[in-house]
Amino acid sequence: MWIIVAVTAYLLLALAALVDKYLLAGPIPNPKFYAFAIGVLGSVVFLLIPFGVLIVPPFSILLFGLLAGSFNVLALLIFFTGLQKFEASRIVPAIGGITPIFTSLLTLLLVAETQIFSGKEFAAFLLLVGGTISISMGPRVSLSIQSLLYAALAAFLFAGSVVFAKFVYVTQPFLSAVQWVVLGSFTTAIFFLLSKEVRAEVRALFQKKEKKTFSLWTAFLFWFNRVMGGGAVALQHLAVFLAPFGSVAFVHAMAGFQYAFLFILALALSAKLPSIAEEPISTSVVMRKTVSILLIGAGLALLAL
Repeated sequence: MWIIVAVTAYLLLALAALVDKYLLAGPIPNPKFYAFAIGVLGSVVFLLIPFGVLIVPPFSILLFGLLAGSFNVLALLIFFTGLQKFEASRIVPAIGGITPIFTSLLTLLLVAETQIFSGKEFAAFLLLVGGTISISMGPRVSLSIQSLLYAALAAFLFAGSVVFAKFVYVTQPFLSAVQWVVLGSFTTAIFFLLSKEVRAEVRALFQKKEKKTFSLWTAFLFWFNRVMGGGAVALQHLAVFLAPFGSVAFVHAMAGFQYAFLFILALALSAKLPSIAEEPISTSVVMRKTVSILLIGAGLALLAL
């Protein structure tokens, strides 16, 4: 069941990424405004509190939930900083390949009685990770020591976030657990306001005198995409919730499905919307990514069987 949930989450993430590309390429060209709006909308999960779905756990579980959310925000900070310094084709594949490894190691370290992989699962893991790295690479990729350090730190924080969240999920109902994780993210994000640069950027968003009017179609796309993206993230959390401890690493290892869906959708739409294609569509690109998709499919088949 968790495999289907994870694949569905990555399909929705691919669709959301395409709409993000479209909106940022024209109707909403300000990425700061876009990121700020998305971050604010993420706090709506707290609206569930009056319905009695929030359960206060023991302090250790509460701490795991807050750490899970905090690690996720810090991982995003390192990831975006890396994207500013290096090419996306360097950072994204490295994080995609390293995160499942860190997730496995942290699970082994913190849950000593858990057996991570059987022989078949290990083969599936290698196929999924290999396919993820291959499909997300650009035509020319070279990793420097500095870019690898950024990728490794972001991957470690992403892995820590997933493993800590799993500790909450095994002791709490799903909706209650998600709120504690989100509280950790929200609290960490608030601390960013201690930075003068961040405060200045937030003030600039509200003090800007020029007002842009968005069409109803743009407004609909933005809100529809936020619902779809939020649903995708919720499904990712649900996949972690449903997966056994020993299989949590596979949730990250299956990220290649997002790149596969994204490539297929971009390939289908590139003629009418060329701005959504990350790289030129050529025979070599299609062949390389087709092989990558076959690797990912083989990994999923092994895992499902």
